[in-house]
Amino acid sequence: MIDGELHVGPYNVQLQSGDAAQLGSLTDIDSGLLLANLDIALGSGDLMTGVGTLSCSSLNNGGTISPGHSAAGQLRVLGNYANLSGGSLNLDLGDHFTGECDLLQVTESATFDGTLVIQALPDFAAAVGMPTRSRPMPRTPGPLPMSPCRASRGDAVQRGV
Repeated sequence: MIDGELHVGPYNVQLQSGDAAQLGSLTDIDSGLLLANLDIALGSGDLMTGVGTLSCSSLNNGGTISPGHSAAGQLRVLGNYANLSGGSLNLDLGDHFTGECDLLQVTESATFDGTLVIQALPDFAAAVGMPTRSRPMPRTPGPLPMSPCRASRGDAVQRGV
């Protein structure tokens, strides 16, 4: 268990030993690589943020994952991802044409139960009156297929569109 904060700069950091690791209150990946040949867990109140790569057997999110820093960014999970019922995935949406948006890229299976928070950046071109709000993620019987997802009118997540 990591008690406190873990900052991974533009380096490779490897967690060793054990079958699982509980990350601390803040894990910040800043263009680096966090290697762990085990299961990683974020608990309630824990935050993972930044841009870079996490290589692990599985990432179990019971806290908050927010790709990027002050601007949109991408976190890449080389392994499985599970958003648990108490977990939140926070994504910023910006200019569609320049690709300014947060991305959580998962190379294996991804399952969702919890909350998806979509926040519009200042240059996001939404339809007039389109709200931005949190929504519970739909429960799925297993891994989501690797197909495009998009928010529609701020109140639904559609798969395979």
